[in-house]
Amino acid sequence: MKKRTLLFLVSLLLVNIVSAGETFKLDFTENPAYVVGLGSGDRVEFKLKDSLHTVLIKKITKESVDLAIFTNLEDANSGLKVPLYTRINAKKFVKLDIEKDGDTDLNIIYKLSNNTAASVLFQLPLGPSKDLEVFPESKFKKDNFLQMLLYLFLALIVLFGLLYLFLRKQAKETEEVFEEKQPEKQPENKAG
Repeated sequence: MKKRTLLFLVSLLLVNIVSAGETFKLDFTENPAYVVGLGSGDRVEFKLKDSLHTVLIKKITKESVDLAIFTNLEDANSGLKVPLYTRINAKKFVKLDIEKDGDTDLNIIYKLSNNTAASVLFQLPLGPSKDLEVFPESKFKKDNFLQMLLYLFLALIVLFGLLYLFLRKQAKETEEVFEEKQPEKQPENKAG
């Protein structure tokens, strides 16, 4: 009985250790953007605006990631703060405003996921507007259409070039055959 109880306690400890996620520490002074591969329970920790912040991965599905965002953890009243719970996906991302001044301090963007892991981009705002826009897929299809049009144009140029060379070769062969069939003119000898 003691062995079973001991084995049960060890297995409970192992389950807790295995289910505890990893912690990824990001340093935005070294790099303005990080793409991080995360699993459920993983935590992303970073310093920004002179304060410590954490993003916890609560749940991962095939098309989204549920997050719990804890800001200003070094604050004396951090125990009283409620985390921000949100879901990100291909159409929704987070603009994190740590200082509550109306300017985005960090973008958290969904890249892709399966049922067990997700790829998430943590990026400082770029440019003077500090706005990030997620474009719909149709915007990218237009770019692909223009690219396909360019490829079609290049293919037509190559096709017409090859057709020109083929026709030129055929004309040259026809000319050679025509010259071979023509009887050569004999110079007339006029005896006088």
